[in-house]
Amino acid sequence: MNALSIRDTKRRSLSIAAIAFALLFLALYIPFHPYPGSFLIKAVPVACLVALSLLYLQKAPRILFTCGLFFSLLGDVVLDLDRARFFILGLLFFLIAHIFYAILFIRQIKFSKKAWPIIFGISLYALILAFLLRNMDLARLPAVLVYLLTISLMSIFAGLQMTHHSYSGWSVIVFVGALVFMISDTIIAVNQFLQPIPYSLMYSLSCYWTAQFLLVLGMLRKPTGISSSNAPRTPEPPAVISRM
Repeated sequence: MNALSIRDTKRRSLSIAAIAFALLFLALYIPFHPYPGSFLIKAVPVACLVALSLLYLQKAPRILFTCGLFFSLLGDVVLDLDRARFFILGLLFFLIAHIFYAILFIRQIKFSKKAWPIIFGISLYALILAFLLRNMDLARLPAVLVYLLTISLMSIFAGLQMTHHSYSGWSVIVFVGALVFMISDTIIAVNQFLQPIPYSLMYSLSCYWTAQFLLVLGMLRKPTGISSSNAPRTPEPPAVISRM
């Protein structure tokens, strides 16, 4: 088996493991949760994505994206241990994760008029959600609003990255992942502070794992030749010898 086949096998195995453990956690949640060790099962999907990031991304994207996934993993664990007690701590971990994602995306953007609909749409969505949350627990409101601002900026930066790269496939996947992440957190916010939603955690986790998987998938599909910054690149001379 050659090196390329081994890489593909590892990538496929980690992806299957992430999906399998996500489905296992959801299947066990309603009849058995809480149960001993549930946080370990919940942690496996994102742990597999961390491994994918470490194995297949390079340089700054690998560092930033892996850090984002790692803090997401911490958020998964503490919220499963005691959601009520560790809600703010879990929120902090996910806020840090979004900061790493935002830094990664902002390194690859250049503003254009095509981005205005994205900026307007996400900003309007965030403002409406903030307005709906205005009567929630005042002790938690500042933290929730800061988190809402952060994930909104992360999604906007993902959208600007997409327009900068002319809606290339990988950048669209990343942007959709960011939007699905916002949907996941909206479900949590509505259920927690506005109106109870039956099986809300099932819906939010399904969106959450889908979002993380899309973010990783998009970054893995990004051509390695694309610069991670806005610095102008010197054109490479034409290749004389073809590479295998």
